[in-house]
Amino acid sequence: MEMAKAREWKRTASKRKRKREASISRAFGEDESRRSAPPTPENAARIVDAMKGRGGIVPRDPFGLGESSAGRPVGESAQQAAR
Repeated sequence: MEMAKAREWKRTASKRKRKREASISRAFGEDESRRSAPPTPENAARIVDAMKGRGGIVPRDPFGLGESSAGRPVGESAQQAAR
């Protein structure tokens, strides 16, 4: 009886492996298609505004230090910091 269970487990192992690999491949494909898709009209407008400097977007402050990654207070431009 135990031998039959072991054979069945072995027989279905490759099937489980193929299924797992297919789902991983599908997930990577979906992720890539999302990243390569054009932005929505709303996001495109936000990007254009940010690039023109009028978006009101503040740099991230990942550690809550009150500084941007450039070492300036959040929201302060390089010109303001130079003064």
